[in-house]
Amino acid sequence: MKIKIAHVAGGLTTGGVEAVLHNYFSHMNRDDYELHYISYDKPNEEVKKRFEELGFCVHEVYKKKEHFFKSCMQVVKILKEHDIQIIHSHMTLVCFITSFLAKLCGVKVTIAHSHLAQHITGFKKYIYGFFKWLTKITSDYYIACGKEAAVYLYGKKDVERGKIMLMHNAIDTERFSYNKDIREQMRKQLGIENSFCVGHVGRFTEQKNHMYLIDIFKEIADGKENAVLLL
Repeated sequence: MKIKIAHVAGGLTTGGVEAVLHNYFSHMNRDDYELHYISYDKPNEEVKKRFEELGFCVHEVYKKKEHFFKSCMQVVKILKEHDIQIIHSHMTLVCFITSFLAKLCGVKVTIAHSHLAQHITGFKKYIYGFFKWLTKITSDYYIACGKEAAVYLYGKKDVERGKIMLMHNAIDTERFSYNKDIREQMRKQLGIENSFCVGHVGRFTEQKNHMYLIDIFKEIADGKENAVLLL
């Protein structure tokens, strides 16, 4: 009898959550698991195909912001129809929604996963605090990609007590090993053959800290005339 697991995320594109899941599961023995992926947005067909090749059954449901009740009913239907035993939510602040629905459906294990840390002020701080509390009381296990993400969602005390499992964002290092030919080809393509290049990979959001990156690069550029910043 296979263990039936549903992973829940905002989408299925080329984002960080999807990359983490694909990296882990592509290196695991998946024979004992029936894997499902619930996406709140239309999946990228290429990424969807890669997950299906790993054995995932991909489900698309309504966005919560657009059709909250219909979205919840679709999730409930999937959980019941496939007799899901474990639900692993990657929704950070709103993990509690799918965890609560899972509890209603009799799912045995609910997991919350924090993938980011934010610095919230004002009235939102209290709303988000309530969301965090709901996530904690509806989830059986707590996971985070790092210490800051753990403190953000679950609180410093639970981190210090060892209640949070840190699941680092592993990658296949062989895919990124040094290749002189590719290096020269890309530098020529970008017109930076003789430049001192500082590179950064990440979406343009607060969490990726581009403002600090630019401050650092200014110091580099002041000392190197041929410095370029590649984002």
